[in-house]
Amino acid sequence: MRQITIDQIPSLVECNGINFIGTAVTPWHAHGIDCAIKYIRSQGRTVKGLVFIKPALKEGKIYYILDEQNFVNDCCEFYQLAAIFNTQPLYLLNKQFNRFQATARYNNQDYVDKHLVFIASPWHLDLDLFICLHSHLHKSHSFRLMKVEEGLSTYFPAVNTFKHIWTVNAKNKKRLSLLASFLFQSFDKILQQRFEHHTNWINLNLLKITSGNFHENVIATSLYRDTVSEFESKKKIGNGLPNLNGAVILCTMAYLKSEIKGNSDVNTLEKIVEELHKQGVKIFLKPHPREIDYRIRYASLGCEFIDIPCSVESILVSNSNIKAIISFSSTVLITAKLLFKIKAISILNLLDINMYGAYIQDEMHSFIDCFASLVDMPKSLSELRSLTI
Repeated sequence: MRQITIDQIPSLVECNGINFIGTAVTPWHAHGIDCAIKYIRSQGRTVKGLVFIKPALKEGKIYYILDEQNFVNDCCEFYQLAAIFNTQPLYLLNKQFNRFQATARYNNQDYVDKHLVFIASPWHLDLDLFICLHSHLHKSHSFRLMKVEEGLSTYFPAVNTFKHIWTVNAKNKKRLSLLASFLFQSFDKILQQRFEHHTNWINLNLLKITSGNFHENVIATSLYRDTVSEFESKKKIGNGLPNLNGAVILCTMAYLKSEIKGNSDVNTLEKIVEELHKQGVKIFLKPHPREIDYRIRYASLGCEFIDIPCSVESILVSNSNIKAIISFSSTVLITAKLLFKIKAISILNLLDINMYGAYIQDEMHSFIDCFASLVDMPKSLSELRSLTI
């Protein structure tokens, strides 16, 4: 797959009549980009698009997880977007100046006789891509931004605080370096929030927040259900799977091992697997796509691995008789319940949260605060057993 930089994108858009751009890192993001295309087509538009696959970090190393096979759309060309790490102060200041101006530029666009381009991205609206395209093409093009589902961290309050930014940077930076990183990232956060709060864009997150409460985004859940079903049908995911009827799928997390004391997560999983095996429950393990050495790390569990390169959701769509999904604070706990009505069990109350780093603790506490009413959270192994009988 060809690799390009962000500066090369405007010419691709202009020369090829492109009206859609999507960015993705994980298989779940790929479903979101396909959902965005379905949404645009539902408005009566023909789509001609570009999809840019961004790199993921696996244990500090850069990998590209996705390729064309993770998507179902037939209207896009695919590229890898090169990772660029520029920490020069002048570059960062110029970037933030452009972000400051982005809100006015977006809101003051002239849509009359302009070629409209949709830009879809997970988690946050892609301001850098909008700024780049608008700078080069604003005389002939206009732009509409879309947000697709990133995962549950989108909704976690503790992960989106200035304290959290400081804590994460303090792990490997000191003094002036720490202060500079904190200030730049905090200002980035403020400008991103300012843009998203003062502009109109298309929200394809699975959940909407109204007055502090979560509500299903019915348009999005319908699109995701259709997309995952189409993906499973086209890619024949079920053909490569074991018999999952009545089984439990254990979904792991891409936690940094350096953030866990003494393999505490594996020790907890061993106790859970042992308890469920006593009840004769079949257990399969689906590793997170960002994990590398999962076959070694989880060998002691004695579980069969489901390691085909697809989302858990594309497995669930054709296996409605799965007994339950078990995980820590994974997005699949919510999608299993919301999209497929499959029992979802979080094991956060069965572990010692103090054995995990500050970032993971923030995520765990946020999950409990946000989703305790939607997901089962047993406080003992016997309670877990009763949920899987």
